[in-house]
Order: sequence, then structure tokens, then C-alpha cells
Amino acid sequence: MPKIIAWAVLLTSAMPGFADEKKFDAEARAKAVAPYLDEQTIGVGHVEITRIDVDGILEYGMLGPEEIAGAKRITRDLVMPLTKAGIQEVYVVVSLADVPGQAPFLVIPLEGDADGKGVREALSRSTLFKEFKFEKIGSAVVGGADKTLTRLKSLKPDSRPDLAKAFAAAGDTAIQAILIPTKENRRVVEEIMPKLPQELGGGPITIITHGILWSAVGVDLPPKAGLRAVVQSQDAAAARKLHDLAAKFFQVVGNEGPHNQKARDVLPGFDKLVEHITPKVQNDRLIVTLEEKELSTIVKPIVATIRERAVQTNSMNNLKQIALAMHNYHDAYRGFPTVANFDKAGKPLLSWRVHLLPFLDQVKLYKEFHLDEPWDSDHNKTLIARMPAVYQSSKNKELLQAGKTSYLVPVGENFIFTGTNKAIGMRDIIDGTSNTILTVDVDDDHAVVWTKPDDFKPDPQKPQSGLRDNSGGTFLIGLADGSVHLVTRNIDPKILWAFFTRNGGEVVRLP
Repeated sequence: MPKIIAWAVLLTSAMPGFADEKKFDAEARAKAVAPYLDEQTIGVGHVEITRIDVDGILEYGMLGPEEIAGAKRITRDLVMPLTKAGIQEVYVVVSLADVPGQAPFLVIPLEGDADGKGVREALSRSTLFKEFKFEKIGSAVVGGADKTLTRLKSLKPDSRPDLAKAFAAAGDTAIQAILIPTKENRRVVEEIMPKLPQELGGGPITIITHGILWSAVGVDLPPKAGLRAVVQSQDAAAARKLHDLAAKFFQVVGNEGPHNQKARDVLPGFDKLVEHITPKVQNDRLIVTLEEKELSTIVKPIVATIRERAVQTNSMNNLKQIALAMHNYHDAYRGFPTVANFDKAGKPLLSWRVHLLPFLDQVKLYKEFHLDEPWDSDHNKTLIARMPAVYQSSKNKELLQAGKTSYLVPVGENFIFTGTNKAIGMRDIIDGTSNTILTVDVDDDHAVVWTKPDDFKPDPQKPQSGLRDNSGGTFLIGLADGSVHLVTRNIDPKILWAFFTRNGGEVVRLP
């Protein structure tokens, strides 16, 4: 459901507002989607298109370049046709009847006697919903899997009186997300897991199943961002127990456990975040309310951290692909590639990154290089701009446009890459492949043109110098066994240097 709601938000964020906005009516909102709900419905999301201010969202800084580009594509290919069709709101419905296998379905109410043809055509053309089928069912266009639509055509709607209460609790906001579990849902949970985990006290699971009859979240987007979350409990006592459990949960997550890293090390301002999102008890409800200033303080650092970690994860995956290609190269030639190929005078011509291309499914590109010419020959220079994605290591647009990569190999006499035409094989890695560095991720200042035979020459006194900073004061290294590791910057330089060498005879271990 979160992914579908995120797409709905992105879709509607590009829409211009309508002059005629509807007055908030929780009963009417619940009534509009009621014909499509059954006894297995557990969640409903709603996006009011007229409340979205795309300029405010962009100014808020929540969207990165890729999200902004996606919003522009949606505007061109999807939003304008929907706008012309007069669409003002979108519902997202989650039913256990569609699990597993089918995604949540969309409900788009139609005004008057509209046949929904324009809406169906616009949605069907969108690549966002390529696995969806759209049909008019009742007074709305419904989008989902074939099985879902077939089910809905013969559906006997189930009365969900709590839905209107939940919409009212979420408030007059642009986006609402409602969780409405049934008695049967709670019974199944109680049978499967009668007790809470010991880390949370080991009490009865009824603290949750009785503590959450339904929950509602209402969100307003920038420039006047805000959030309101409400959990309806069985009674005041159940609400207090659920509040205490939430406090215990934050305590466990914030401290280092046997299977998790401290949340304080992962999320910026974790304690401040907990202070803001810990619910207040109001009779039989738990309530969290965040204004724009509080949301900005919380969301922006988290978004920045998420993006940074996404870049970090991408780099780890790229280094793993490079290591696998290196191993396949080794199997084919009985040794790792040399730092470059050399001409008769001993001058390096093209980087190992070029010669690894056939093992990265880039045979066609490899064959276009003139291997007997240097990287900056008139012909080979034309291929710099075609750097494969696996070598695109930085979000710095200037580096990417220059065809530069930060994935380098350490070069030294006792390293895997000696800087000469001597190929090193597994047999030459005396210290062991799990104790010898194969690749590194350097900072932007040390990045090189990917075809250029230029790599990383670490300083024995400060071997960390030049390696890219990641979150938590770490840097990335790829070992000769194919594994990739985040290493803390405060590692002893002597230990790190021992990992660079392949035959030092040291007994070392990563901290």
C-alpha cells in the first residue's frame, strides 16, 4: 500500500488545482468508496487532487532530481488527460482478498453521468499502471488486476461504519491513510502470535489487537505541511497500555539490540524524532499532531539520510558486480586484469575498466575500442561518454558528464594491481582473499575518467585519505573474495594498510 499511495501522491502532485474545491465531508468520503469494500478490506487511502501544490513541494526540497523528472513525465503523459477529464480525487483500497499476488486497487469517482472513457484511456496509457486494467464499475473507474475487477463486479459490500469516523479523525487534509482491521483479522493475529516479543515485555498481543480498533493518518503537503495521526482503542485503559508499548518500542529501537544497529546511529536526531512522534493519550485514543516546522525538522534530515544510503547501497552493488566480473576474468585468464594494457614502450593505454567490459555484458562497447591506442586517442575519446552504469558511482552531474568514476583499484608493488603488466592470480594473494583489498570507492576529487589508466595510490601513513565518506563516518572497500564492506574511518592505519597488501603476512580483521 505505501508504494501505491506514494505513486498516487506523485501523480497528483503534478496536477494543477481546481477552483471549485469540495467541502470536507467525512461521511461522503466514506460513502464514495463503500461499494468497493468487503469484509477483508483492511486499508483505504485517499488523495484529494485539489489540495496539491507542486511548486510548494519542489520548494520544500523533499523531491530529488529523479523524483522531479518523474513528476514532469507524469504531467506530460498522464496528468493533463486526467485533468481534462475532471478527476478530483483518488482512492487506494487494500483487501486481503487480493493477497498475495494482486496489488491494491484504485477507485476514481466520476461526476454525474460520466462514462469514464477519458479516464480509462489516460490511465491505460500510463506506464505507472501497466499491470492494471481499468473499467467503470458502479459510479467510478476502478483499476486493478483482472481477478480483482472480476471480484468487485459481484461484490456484496460490507458495512464499515468505522471508516467515516476514521476519515473524520484524519481531518480535512490532502491525503489520508486509514487502517481498518476486522474482528477476524485480530483473531488470526492473536492465534498466530499470542505474545509480544520479549524485547517488548512479552505481554499479550491483545495490547495491540485491542489497542488498535482503527487508525487514521492525515497529511498536508508543502508549503503548509502537517500531519495528524489517530489510533482508536477499545477503551481508555487499552489506549494507555498501547502508549506504554509504543514508548517501550522506541526505547528498544533506540538502543543497540542483538540483531539491530542503534537507530541513533542511523537516523539523525532520533531522540528528537521520538519526542515528536510519541502519541498523547486522549481518553480512548492516541494522537500525534505535527505542524510544518516540526515536520521540516524531522523529515528533511531523514530524507537526506535515505538518499545518501541509497547512493551507498548502489555503490556496494556496483562494487559487487565489478568483483564478480574480476573473478570471471580471473577464471578465463588465470589472473586478475592488470591495471591497463601497455604498448611496446611500456606506456599504459586503456584502463582495466575497459578490459573488464566483456565480463559486464558490454561486449559490443568493448569491440568499439581501439585497443592499440591510448585512452585519449581521437577515436577512444569518443567512447568516454558511454560509461556503463556499473561505473557511474557519483551523483555529481559534472563528474558523470566528464565520464569520471570513483571505482578504482589500489596500485602498489605489493598490491593485487602492481602498476605493471604483471598479472596477479589467486595464488599470489598470500594473505588471503578475505584480507586483501581489490577495489575502493574514492571521493570526487580522486575520481578519474573511466577509460584512463589511472587509479588509487594510498599513502602508507594515511591510507584512508582520498576514500569517499559515507554515513556514520565510514568508507567502502571491496575485498578479493568478492565481498564489499563499510569500514569506519577511525580504523588503525596500520590495519588498513595491511588490507591493501596481498603478501604482508599480517593477521588482521576488520573492526
